[in-house]
Parts: sequence; C-alpha cells; structure tokens
Amino acid sequence: MFTKLKLKRSEKRAIKLGIFAVVLIVFLNLVVFPLRDSYGELTKRKSALTANLVKLTKKLQEARGVEAESARYKKEIEQNKQHALEGGSAELAQVALEELANKLAKAQGLTVTNTYKERSKDEKFGYLRVSARITVKGDYDAIIRFLEAIQKAPELIATSEVSLKHYRGYEATVTVMGLSKKEKS
Repeated sequence: MFTKLKLKRSEKRAIKLGIFAVVLIVFLNLVVFPLRDSYGELTKRKSALTANLVKLTKKLQEARGVEAESARYKKEIEQNKQHALEGGSAELAQVALEELANKLAKAQGLTVTNTYKERSKDEKFGYLRVSARITVKGDYDAIIRFLEAIQKAPELIATSEVSLKHYRGYEATVTVMGLSKKEKS
C-alpha cells in the first residue's frame, strides 16, 4: 500500500520546513496570540482596578477626616452644654432668654420697652433654638454696648436681627437667639 518514496535531500528539507512552519503557525495561533491578548486585557483591568483603588483610598481618607471632624464637633457640643440656656422645656428656655436679655440691657443703662417671644424651632444636635425680640431705649453707645454684651455672654446666645430708630432718642429692636438643651422625651 504504502510505497517507499525516494526523496531528495532538498525535498526532505522542504517537507520538514513546511511541517515546522505549520506547527509554528498552529502554536502561535493557539497559544502565543491568545496569551498576548489575555495579557493585554489583564493589563487594562489591572489599570482600571488600580485607578479604582486610588479613588477608594482617597474616599476612605476623606471619610476618616469627616469622622475626626464629627468627633471634634461632638466634643465641642458636649463642652458647650454648660453654656446652654436653662430650662426643661421650650417655654422655660424662652423665659430664661428673655430674662438674660433684659438683665444685659439694664446693665447697660437701657430701658426695656417691649419683649416678644418668638416660636422655638430648629431642634438639632440635642439643642433647641429659642428667640425673643426685645425693644430697648437709651443712648446710642449703650445700645452698642448691649449688642456687644450679647455677643460676649458666656451663654449660647447671639443676635440675628437689629433695627435702630432715632426719634427723641434711640430705640433698637433686637432679635436675640439662644440654644437650650432639648428636653428628653
């Protein structure tokens, strides 16, 4: 069946070279090129994951910073508890604010002509914001000293609005805000 062919040396070399070329092409197509392609994909994926890791690391650092800042604010809130207005309820805190504002006004030689309690609001961080409008009469310097006394008071109070009129003396209507510990329910 099979007959032995007599091939020349150059023909044998050509056949061997052809077989080597076919094996080489098959090896390249089935092994080398797929490995190269998967390496390229892995490199791209590695770059994407590295970039994602860098973003997540930055966000983690920001979160740690926010956490530290939150802890600082909580500590500050705890330290300020002693300066909050006294009162177990919004009404009592408002009365305390009104009395404090009247005391500060009288200490500056002003006459209190009117006080008006405003509605309490903004319950945040365990504090209730209360406010009152107070109208005082006196000289200009005393009104300025009164405003400064409010700002320098150790209690958690501040002015939010000031209206000044001049007719036979000075009259100022000042909105004073204060923070009181929110009553526990």
